[in-house]
Amino acid sequence: MKYWKVIPSDNIIFKVRNENDALVVNIDEQTCTCRLWQLSGIPCVHTVAALVFINKDPETYVSNLFKKDMFNEAYKYSIKQLKGSMYWPKTDDIKPLPPKERRMPGRPTVKRKKDPSEKVNKNSNVGYGRKMTCQNFQGIGHNIKSCKNEKRDPQPKETRPKGRRKRVNSTSTTHDENVI
Repeated sequence: MKYWKVIPSDNIIFKVRNENDALVVNIDEQTCTCRLWQLSGIPCVHTVAALVFINKDPETYVSNLFKKDMFNEAYKYSIKQLKGSMYWPKTDDIKPLPPKERRMPGRPTVKRKKDPSEKVNKNSNVGYGRKMTCQNFQGIGHNIKSCKNEKRDPQPKETRPKGRRKRVNSTSTTHDENVI
């Protein structure tokens, strides 16, 4: 209410202003130019500002539909239960079909969308299937930072011959053995 300035026209009609807005509130007709009071049945901010200006309780101007008596009146009867769908009467009407699937714009996602409750592992595939090897000791299971052993010279790696491997055809050798 501190942001709204109320200018009375008389005790019924008020002009309620903000920096840019100016609205008219009529308390007797329960109307406001913003139409929220008429649509919802609950006084809007402008109406509350006018009611506070004339020292009236805004709760008395709330529609009777929102009061406890009307709630109790609406729900005093119990809702009767229905039988299952197998007991419903059969009709010859066409059954409704699901909507056609349409391709959404943009690039389709490859990974499944994870639930927010699932644990998020960043870089979960890094080092997958590899074993940590110490460059100092050549031991498996730790790295050079946590190594407490003396430095060893690395074992020489096997050198492969350059080029593609030659394919060995096993059917020709068995064929030659049968010929002899």
